[in-house]
Amino acid sequence: INSERILVNGIPVHPKFAIREDLSTMRRKLNISEDRFTILLTSGGTGAGLDNEVAPLKHLLENHKDFQALVVCGSNAALKKHVDEIASKIDNVYPFGFVDNMDELMDAADMVVGKAGGSTLSEALAKRKVFFILSPLPGQEISNTRVLTKAGAALWVRKYTDLPGMIDEYRRDEVVRQAMIKAIDEVSHPYAAQKAAEKILTMIV
Repeated sequence: INSERILVNGIPVHPKFAIREDLSTMRRKLNISEDRFTILLTSGGTGAGLDNEVAPLKHLLENHKDFQALVVCGSNAALKKHVDEIASKIDNVYPFGFVDNMDELMDAADMVVGKAGGSTLSEALAKRKVFFILSPLPGQEISNTRVLTKAGAALWVRKYTDLPGMIDEYRRDEVVRQAMIKAIDEVSHPYAAQKAAEKILTMIV
């Protein structure tokens, strides 16, 4: 195939993920603290990403009360119930079921924790959010993880018990944070859908 007919591009994401809203403004909209370090924990649409991590999640939240956590459970009702129980005892936990405003939750967060699904990773990269990859599945997710960690654009949480310490280290080190944001800018494709459409049009017109 002629190289001129090949476009190396990212995974197409909704255009709203290419728009980066002000962090404080979005936190006010979501009615959460503007001042607390904020973590977004994602589990995918089915809620499978955090399904087996309820006890460690509870430990993380109970022992780090200086930050707030937005926990998206997807359509997993059992997981949502567990997180609701945690939230009833800890005032810095905000449970969500299946959401259609993931872009707003990402805008409000300082970082994202979750699985290495291509779409979620691409959305977070478009929002310039550092992703802490948790329990990637063999195959595609492992490959995604290796690519992004090698580029310096994400961190691989090998054991869930390592997460609190990794978060603390990330929060303390401004140099690391800025380096990761720079790496994200180098690998992110927030306008992948638009670029693909433009390429297709040049080929058929």
